[in-house]
Amino acid sequence: MIRPIPMLWLSALAVGCNEVPDVSDACQTMCKDATDLYGACLEEWGMEWPEAGFADESAHQESCEVWSWESSELFGAGRVNALCDERGALLHNGECSDYTSIDWNEEL
Repeated sequence: MIRPIPMLWLSALAVGCNEVPDVSDACQTMCKDATDLYGACLEEWGMEWPEAGFADESAHQESCEVWSWESSELFGAGRVNALCDERGALLHNGECSDYTSIDWNEEL
């Protein structure tokens, strides 16, 4: 089952942001690894980004960074940075099952 990162734009739009706010290095690295791995998985599955709910690779990266920023605002940067480190280690050179095993909507 494909589990894309949710598009969490409501709070960013509510405050009038035009671009993704800065995210920590740990989360930025994790998002890059997540995007790279998910892109490879889509290719392996014979799918394109739009079929997975994203316009393209950049849209996935941005969605992940918005998730990171929003989660940091809601649950604290330290907690989210630790989660990004943990997920980054899993996703770096990971397998498709590593990506699909992550519940991006889990309660932090």
